[in-house]
Amino acid sequence: MPRTNVNRIGRVIDDFNDHVRGELRRQRKDQGDLATYLGLQRSTVNRKICGHEGWTYKEYLTIKEFLGEE
Repeated sequence: MPRTNVNRIGRVIDDFNDHVRGELRRQRKDQGDLATYLGLQRSTVNRKICGHEGWTYKEYLTIKEFLGEE
């Protein structure tokens, strides 16, 4: 895969994580609330939202549902 595509994918993931953080703040929720909804530990959600681990597609859909964005 060309390097520009890898960089573009990284930016999309970063944008999604920034969006999730912003929506959590706006809706007065925190990563613990999201972790409970996803059935994950808070530390796992933190690693994912910081970009150290990736989200699964199912997690992505569940996050959209949690944020009321379906």
